[in-house]
Amino acid sequence: MAIDSYMWICVCIGKVLIFICIIFIRISVCILPLRTSTHPHIRISIFYPYPGSLMTDDGKCINDIKKRVGLASAAIGQLYKIWKSKEITIKTKVMVNQVLVMPVLLYGAECWTLRKEVERRLLTMEMSCLRRMLGVARLDRMKNEEIRKRVNLPETVVEVIRMRRLTLFGHVSRMSGDRLPTRALHCYIPGRCSRGRPCEKWINNIQEDLNCLQPNMKEAMDIVRDRQEWKHRISTSSSPLG
Repeated sequence: MAIDSYMWICVCIGKVLIFICIIFIRISVCILPLRTSTHPHIRISIFYPYPGSLMTDDGKCINDIKKRVGLASAAIGQLYKIWKSKEITIKTKVMVNQVLVMPVLLYGAECWTLRKEVERRLLTMEMSCLRRMLGVARLDRMKNEEIRKRVNLPETVVEVIRMRRLTLFGHVSRMSGDRLPTRALHCYIPGRCSRGRPCEKWINNIQEDLNCLQPNMKEAMDIVRDRQEWKHRISTSSSPLG
């Protein structure tokens, strides 16, 4: 079947949103030149929701994490009648939390680059939800470990994210070398970094996770070829990851 060399698309100018991505190379800033004089109603933004995640011009995920925490907090607030009900068992409340709250919070979490500050924020949000289930206030001075025993949730939200991140790492590593995800994972960008502490990278989180799994990066690349073995390694290391 022959395909014409020209393809046309009709768009609505009022719904067009142009996303500007700023790329830092050494000390220069490269911005894609835009000409909107003929269409002044075209919107230009440094934030772009795709499809449920929030992309920013600096490539960081902190704004996406804040958005997810806000949406999850709103979901917790809408379920306050369930949390306060004494007729619903704790087991049922935990199931509601795992089905209606955690998917909202952890959407796209395997792609996040987590710092210690962000991990503390996620753990605080999770413990706030668990305390609502049990009706325990902070003034009751009950330890987090005791609360987790009551709800029977030994794995924290940070550990769940780490397991998902390792799963994604194994999935990408098993791809062929000419695939874009594999090239992006192992690529090297030449040039000099700006002054100051270097930004945390996703691959740095993977290296920290591999320290809990014992093998180094080279050994891990050999292990991930066996899907079942890699899955077993991740599941058995879920408790030490915290």
